[in-house]
Amino acid sequence: MSYLSSETTYRALVSMNTFFDELKKLYIKYDISLLDDQCRRNNLMSASQEKFFADELENEHGNVRNDGRTGEPDIILEGLGCELECKLTSPKKSGGVSLQTDYVTLMNKGTLDYLYVIANPAFEQFCVLHFKDLDVGDFFFPASGSRGKARMNKDRAMDKCTVLWGKAININDETIDRCTARLLDTSDKAVRTRAKIESQIAAWKTRSRSFRFELESILPVNKSYKLRAV
Repeated sequence: MSYLSSETTYRALVSMNTFFDELKKLYIKYDISLLDDQCRRNNLMSASQEKFFADELENEHGNVRNDGRTGEPDIILEGLGCELECKLTSPKKSGGVSLQTDYVTLMNKGTLDYLYVIANPAFEQFCVLHFKDLDVGDFFFPASGSRGKARMNKDRAMDKCTVLWGKAININDETIDRCTARLLDTSDKAVRTRAKIESQIAAWKTRSRSFRFELESILPVNKSYKLRAV
């Protein structure tokens, strides 16, 4: 069970969005583009993810530390006896999302909890994924030239995930459902067509699971969530 809720996640996302708007105004003032480079944007915003989620966790559980020092865990929940790694990423132009970690760090730790925030360019739509007790088996071995960054094996890791905001769609199940609907609409006399659809269904049942992530807007701000002052 996740120690984060959709309500605390929403409040943290609103705080991050407010911070982003202020940062964007500063960049506009000095005629510097913030939106053209998502990697730069995410690097600038990553500290706000750690800060605002730590604040919400402190409010809910107490005994939470977030000092931001290099080499230290992003968030330490002393009362719960665990550490939380925070990752901020964005969809690629192709629509896919890469969920990565530092392989050596995870190998040394053994297991870690992860909080992935997936944000759109305007920083108004998000998907938030909370993983508990991930280990190196939940990631592929780093590829050559990846600088030690390992890509998540979603087929395995998603079993340990709680979706706190947005949606995670199992593409295999979605495709099987679509093929099954086509099969039901296909005449029994269309033997070749039915055989092709049945073959597609069988193939998707044996494939490793893949997922797509749907981002959900936080705007307009919902006052019923009792937002805390930033």
